[in-house]
Amino acid sequence: MHERSNDSLEGGSIIADSIVNNHTVPSSSSSSNVLQNDISPSGFKKSELIRLMMQSLRNMGFDRSADFIEKDIGIPLQSPQITQFCTAVLNGLWEEVHQLLPHLSIPTQDLHNVLFLISAQKYLELLEARKTKEALICLRMELTPLTLNSNSTPSSSDSGASKVSNGTSSLAIFGESSSSNGTHNHNNNNNNSNNNYNDFEEETSSRKLHKLTALMMCSDLNDLKRKAKWDGSAGNSRRILLNKIRAFVDPSLMIPENRLEELIKQAIQFQTDSCIYHNSTQEFYGLFEDHICEKDQIPRDTKFTLEKHTDEVWYVKFSHNGKYLASASKDNTIIIWEVPVQSSLVINSNNNNINNNNNNNN
Repeated sequence: MHERSNDSLEGGSIIADSIVNNHTVPSSSSSSNVLQNDISPSGFKKSELIRLMMQSLRNMGFDRSADFIEKDIGIPLQSPQITQFCTAVLNGLWEEVHQLLPHLSIPTQDLHNVLFLISAQKYLELLEARKTKEALICLRMELTPLTLNSNSTPSSSDSGASKVSNGTSSLAIFGESSSSNGTHNHNNNNNNSNNNYNDFEEETSSRKLHKLTALMMCSDLNDLKRKAKWDGSAGNSRRILLNKIRAFVDPSLMIPENRLEELIKQAIQFQTDSCIYHNSTQEFYGLFEDHICEKDQIPRDTKFTLEKHTDEVWYVKFSHNGKYLASASKDNTIIIWEVPVQSSLVINSNNNNINNNNNNNN
């Protein structure tokens, strides 16, 4: 047997390196088994799980390992055209984006909305580059016709209209839409409401066109970014655009971003919500076992007794600085207690402190 060198652990394995160098690697028999028996005993498709694993590996920087899995099993993460489209969006290659757009199979009623998103990003980047003439052409030849088509589209019968009216506007330009995580109509991720999501999301397309036109008058780049709530081509705006487009694409073609991590997050949230004795402040959760809080994590030992009340205590609350405790009782009294360092409760009343030290209460 040969001793394995440390080099085999860098960037995946020697096998992964051989793929990069275009060497042929025999596929295992497991690839055909996955394709023939795609449904797992748990009821999900194995091929979908494999694709999510490859996506997560790429997100963590293990591209060569993901390439090996894809070639060995024969299940691609996504089609080459989808990959080229994503790359073109992230690199701002707008002509290539338009050429590849048909491969996304976007429904006809949504296509002009997606085109509006793309053209708006292109327009903002032209303004950012101080290419005012090209930006004006984009505004007149691309955005304006799309706005007219949008206004002439029936608003009561197609799904595109419902996407605009339900708060996840398909024509959102300023800021990141609440559907930007790729969960639009295809899954029920929570997800995060965005701080930049504002009234612009709810406006008509013609009103949005007016706002885009007004950006022509911005005095400088900072003014443009501030008024558009846009961080520029070098920021996250292109990735935000891609996530918005992903909302209109079948998730089997373009997997929602960080999908496996989102599923794990939902599973952890479900476990914590179902935990009867949940009382944990831990910052992360292990994935090798279910989350369960034991009974002994719930405080059960009496530390203090509020003896000055003559009936049941219904409500207690600490002050923000933790130095005082207010208790409200059925006896119609409210008592403010001081909580000194020595852990004994003291009544605070009319600046006269009455010690309530009891050996049994410490």
